[in-house]
Amino acid sequence: GELGNGSSVGRVTAPAPVLGGLEFKQISAGDGHSCGVTVDGVAYCWGKGDGGALGTGGVASASAPATVSTSLRFGSVSAGLFYSCGVTTTQNVYCWGDNARGQLGIGTVGGSSLIPVPVVGDLRFAAVSAGQFFTCAVATDGAGHCWGSSSFGRLGTGINEDGVQPQPMPVAGGLRFRQIQVGVDHSCGVTTTGSAYCWGLNTYGKLGSVAGPVSFEPVPVSGGLVFTGVSAGLSHSCGLTTDGRGYCWGRNSVGQLGRNGVAQSTSPIQILP
Repeated sequence: GELGNGSSVGRVTAPAPVLGGLEFKQISAGDGHSCGVTVDGVAYCWGKGDGGALGTGGVASASAPATVSTSLRFGSVSAGLFYSCGVTTTQNVYCWGDNARGQLGIGTVGGSSLIPVPVVGDLRFAAVSAGQFFTCAVATDGAGHCWGSSSFGRLGTGINEDGVQPQPMPVAGGLRFRQIQVGVDHSCGVTTTGSAYCWGLNTYGKLGSVAGPVSFEPVPVSGGLVFTGVSAGLSHSCGLTTDGRGYCWGRNSVGQLGRNGVAQSTSPIQILP
């Protein structure tokens, strides 16, 4: 039911409206479920409810938008794997769902929460990105913080650690970000000056750098491009530059770099029209 169209079977090959007639200001699609925030700040989720990912107080799935069980008002939400997070209008991050790897950021590991719970600490955040077993967020001062599974350098703390961090940890390097997006085992962010950095597992060159198999701290994406935003996937990354051009790097096994004939690339290559 992750499409929110009232059905939980088959597939839809053309855009179809999400049920309910709600007016959204932001939507995030995760792995098996989706979440959105309406113009009045109410959070809704739909799709697979395993682990409490929908935040409705239960684990049932929903094929149409279901209200997240809270009186909080949100500016944005992010759907991950069996969990979700959101930034409230008071700049606090709340998460809900599975906490097997400390990805809810509540200071403990294991179990789950069927309703939104606050991330520990006194930080204020502008944005959050939920991934697979780990989460990253940008504080209001631009500092990056990540929590959850720390294997493969996912958290970017500069420490070689295979474990979990169930509370926000600062991203190494003192960079100031306008955005961070997490993938499965790597993350990428854009600084306030438009430079792109990535960290984590570097298979297929998805960090945009020849930094080695793993980078435990942010490394600059090669090419000196100025970006407005980036997105981290499974085995590749993409970014949009200030002149409106799309670039991707990493694996290209099914054409995910936006052009044919390239096996993989450790540096950004422009998407062809």
